[in-house]
Amino acid sequence: MALVVSRGKAAPVLSRFTDFFAYMPTHQYIFAPTGEFWPGASVNSRIPPVPLFDNDNRPVLNKKDEPVELQANQWIDQNRPVEQMTWAPGFPQVVRDRLIADGG
Repeated sequence: MALVVSRGKAAPVLSRFTDFFAYMPTHQYIFAPTGEFWPGASVNSRIPPVPLFDNDNRPVLNKKDEPVELQANQWIDQNRPVEQMTWAPGFPQVVRDRLIADGG
């Protein structure tokens, strides 16, 4: 067995929001380059929180005047959800606006 590791904080950020999808049935995160499942805590440890902005593009602040942020996994839940997974040779990795039922 081989283990693949990053070089720690000195290494460039290898994971981006576009690397993940939220698999809603199990609430896990698909790392798209490999198809492996990651827990939310691991996603959040690799991708920084996302600051929120209002309609006028001003940062949303909490009661202590601190910026409000979404954890990376929360952003992925809202913006990159997946309802199903299936084996579909010849189709792209992401098939939009379709659901599989009874094998077809």
